[in-house]
Amino acid sequence: MFNSLLKDYCFPTLLGLKVANMFSYSYISKQDLDDTISFWNKFLNEKSIHIEILNITDRRALIYVYRKKRLMNILNQKKVKNILCEYGYKTNKIDDCMSTLKNKIKSSEDFPHEIGVFLGYPICDVLCFIKDKGKNSICTGCWKVYHNEERALKTFSLFDRCRTISKKINKSDTTTIIKLVDNNKLLKYLVSKQS
Repeated sequence: MFNSLLKDYCFPTLLGLKVANMFSYSYISKQDLDDTISFWNKFLNEKSIHIEILNITDRRALIYVYRKKRLMNILNQKKVKNILCEYGYKTNKIDDCMSTLKNKIKSSEDFPHEIGVFLGYPICDVLCFIKDKGKNSICTGCWKVYHNEERALKTFSLFDRCRTISKKINKSDTTTIIKLVDNNKLLKYLVSKQS
């Protein structure tokens, strides 16, 4: 089940087309969950892909899959640093930011909408979403868009093509996913060329 969710929800991140994805996972035991995350991190970390548990509630885990180097680049942008500082992030170091994000998810009644930064959404769209409380967007896809609709629609189309290819790859076994990550140049090409 985890492998299938990883493939289906995180395909753009596994291919390097997106900074991060999240999905909710129902687990059998905490030990099984920890073992699964550990297994995947052993393989994916060498490709700068990391998996973390953002939150656990009632045998459900919120799983965050991200490309560490790309996330570091985002967190090091001056505008992003300033915004995250306003929302209580003391530093732009990934471990510190992840810790703050996890604490905010666990302790807040509202979901911390600055998570859009961690998912690679355009900063102007994240800020407008927060300011307008999710209203007044010009279009919606993977996120609510407030600026640059044309670019966002192209990105949504790319992710849709990615999802289509992911569904055609009906195997979700470990070996298949490892091959997909290893051969991501070919898959990126297929995704960009598919109509």
